[in-house]
Amino acid sequence: MHHGFHLAEDVLKKIKETGSTAQTFRVLVGESLAVSGSELKDAFRVIAASTPFAQAKLEIEMIPVKAACSKCRTEFAPETFRLDCPKCGSQSIQLVSGQGIEVIPSPKV
Repeated sequence: MHHGFHLAEDVLKKIKETGSTAQTFRVLVGESLAVSGSELKDAFRVIAASTPFAQAKLEIEMIPVKAACSKCRTEFAPETFRLDCPKCGSQSIQLVSGQGIEVIPSPKV
C-alpha cells in the first residue's frame, strides 16, 4: 500500500492546489499507475485525516492506457508492456493517456 500512500499525497496536493472548498472531487487515475480505486481511497483517508479535506469524497475514474504510433499515427490500447503498433509494427510509440492523476472539484449542490 506504500505506492497508494504516495499517490494519495499527490491527490491531496492537487486538491489543495485547486483552491476549492468542495468536499467531493473527481479523480482521474491513469491505469499505468497500477493502483486500485479502493486502495487510493483508503490511503487518502489516512493522509487527509488532519486536514480540512478529512471528510472529502473521492469519485475515482480509471483512465485506460492508450498509445499512438509515431510512424502511422494509429492509436491503440496496448495489451502488454511491449509497445509496438498493431497496424504497422513500429516500436516508435508514445503513450497518450492513462499515465497520471487529475483532480477536478465537483460543484456544490
